[in-house]
Amino acid sequence: MKEDKGKERNEKEKQAEREEDVEKLRSELEAKKKEYDELLERSRRIMAEYVNYRSRVEREKEDIVFSAQKKILQAFLPVIDDFYRAIRAAQTCEDVNSLKEGLLVSEQQFKKLLESIGVKEVECVNLPFDPRYQDATDVTESEEVDFEKVAEVCEKGYIFKSGGREEVLRAAKVKVVKPKQKT
Repeated sequence: MKEDKGKERNEKEKQAEREEDVEKLRSELEAKKKEYDELLERSRRIMAEYVNYRSRVEREKEDIVFSAQKKILQAFLPVIDDFYRAIRAAQTCEDVNSLKEGLLVSEQQFKKLLESIGVKEVECVNLPFDPRYQDATDVTESEEVDFEKVAEVCEKGYIFKSGGREEVLRAAKVKVVKPKQKT
């Protein structure tokens, strides 16, 4: 009987230990579940912040582009006004030289405006042909030249420089003359 009571006590102690272990595991599980829920909530907040950030950056980028375009267009308005004045003056003008002078002033104003926003004409007459900046519309041979060069500009080309970068806006359309091949 003593043995039965000892076994019974051992069983009760083991049962109590198991219940303690189960309770401890439940407590740990609850703690882990709470930690998981907190991490999940934090990741959702971070994701929402990221989505908001991307939207804000996109809006800011659009605003910057719009502002830059608006600023450039506003800079062109005085030049356009001068051309309209020249056209009106041409309708009643009898002095061709003063009209020509007015147009040349407008052209210089326009060139200055382009330079102020980083646009520069491609210089090319009597210089070596460079396909990075020029498109040849015609090529002729001549005994009078030593190297392939631009003889005439049919349509001006333009380069845009900004922030250390340079890009061709439009290649110049040119007529090229090259040395006559000896046969």
